[in-house]
Amino acid sequence: KANRDRFINAGLEEIRAGKVGAVLLAGGMGTRLGYDHAKGMYDIGRAYQYGKGVPQDPEKAVEWYTRAAELGYEDAVKALDRLQAEMDGGSAP
Repeated sequence: KANRDRFINAGLEEIRAGKVGAVLLAGGMGTRLGYDHAKGMYDIGRAYQYGKGVPQDPEKAVEWYTRAAELGYEDAVKALDRLQAEMDGGSAP
């Protein structure tokens, strides 16, 4: 219930900020607002990392990858490691 409310509020904030693409992507990729679907969170992270449907924002990508990684989604763990290495000025592993 707490996660559901948190995600609903996050979605509403994104809508208010004019970032509707993230909400639409979440629904389109199988992550429905209020549910803990790591694959959808990972997909949103990729959208922010590469600027697909939303403004490119590496910090937001890290946030979404972290959420998915915390749920045990291995692709998100790998993407997070690569992105953080790039952001730190190093090469990706």
